[in-house]
Amino acid sequence: MKARFDLVEITQSWTGGGKKTENKSFAVDENEDFDAHPKTQKPLFTLVKATPEKVLVRYSREFTLKGYEQPQSRETLLEKGETKEFSHLWGNNGLTKKLTFVGIATE
Repeated sequence: MKARFDLVEITQSWTGGGKKTENKSFAVDENEDFDAHPKTQKPLFTLVKATPEKVLVRYSREFTLKGYEQPQSRETLLEKGETKEFSHLWGNNGLTKKLTFVGIATE
C-alpha cells in the first residue's frame, strides 16, 4: 500500500534574489525515505505508518515544523488532504517544504 504525497519546495534567497518554487510527487511504502536535502542529499522524510485516512511521517532534525512547538519527537500525523510546512533556516537560503498527504495509491 503506497501513500501518495505532493510536495512544494520553496527556496528564498537571503540576499533578496527572489524565490524559486518546485513541485514534486511521491508514492512511498511504509518505512521508505523520500525527498532529500538539496545540498546534503540526506533523506528528509520517512513514512512510518499509513492508513487510507492518515499517515505518520518522520522528518529530518535539520527542519522545524512551522506553527508548532518543537517536540522531542520528529514525527507528525497528516490527515488526507492536510498540508504541513517544514522550514530549514540555517543555510545560505531559506527553504520551506509544504507536504500534503494526497491518499493511498490505487494502482
